[in-house]
Amino acid sequence: LAGDGTPGSKCLIARNPTAITSGQLTLATGPVTGDTAGGGGGQVAGGSRCTVIPDSQLKVIPGTGGMKLITAAADNFIRMRADAARAGVTIALDSAYRTPQRGEEIWVEHRCRVGNGCRGAVCAVNGPAAVPCSLGCGSNHQTGVAIDVTYSGRAVEWVTANGGPYGFVHDPNWNADLHHFSQTGR
Repeated sequence: LAGDGTPGSKCLIARNPTAITSGQLTLATGPVTGDTAGGGGGQVAGGSRCTVIPDSQLKVIPGTGGMKLITAAADNFIRMRADAARAGVTIALDSAYRTPQRGEEIWVEHRCRVGNGCRGAVCAVNGPAAVPCSLGCGSNHQTGVAIDVTYSGRAVEWVTANGGPYGFVHDPNWNADLHHFSQTGR
């Protein structure tokens, strides 16, 4: 990610859900402009960087209380969760796809402010939060490819060690959010 976190600064985020395929995963990145993030959708109050993925591109993950990811990422998560279960590990989620509006709600709930660019959020409560798209950044949760694994048992450890082939990795340089996984880890 790049940018200084001010409105209009440039950040690069994962943005093309059609680039994800089952098995081998690919990633397309680039600046989010217009209504391109997630393949289209409605613009929200945050501006042209903030788009909503249409429901037709999202899939509910069974057993998560209605959490969604883009279809290919959801299918990969379901496979990963089943493989983890065969290894005796239960993977539950704290978060998956978030609309830009929900990202902003979390920003406010956590009482955050921009610290050092897009990855430099400083939050008063509840740990880290992504700098919202309305401030020029955003989260891979908004693109439908990121998950936050519940801290329980060996789940985070298992996904850290085994999630790569399913498209869920953790960025080792981002220790503030150890339960966050996506194609890039960001």
